[in-house]
Amino acid sequence: MFSLAGSALLLIGASIWTAAINKSKVVNNIVLTLSKTNTAVSLGFTVSAGSGLYLLWASFVCLLLSVIPYMIRCV
Repeated sequence: MFSLAGSALLLIGASIWTAAINKSKVVNNIVLTLSKTNTAVSLGFTVSAGSGLYLLWASFVCLLLSVIPYMIRCV
């Protein structure tokens, strides 16, 4: 029961983090125009998924697959 609850909560967390990263990728395209010199300057931020998000999704899959032996044992 706890493994199912953990899988559900991990899925929710991974989904929220993925949505937050995808929403914040807009920052990559923001360009500021300096008024005195009239030149375009990037903010310098780069938003990407990175390895942490992929590790979180992999941990969700592993935890979800670990439910199978628990269900076999209980039946």
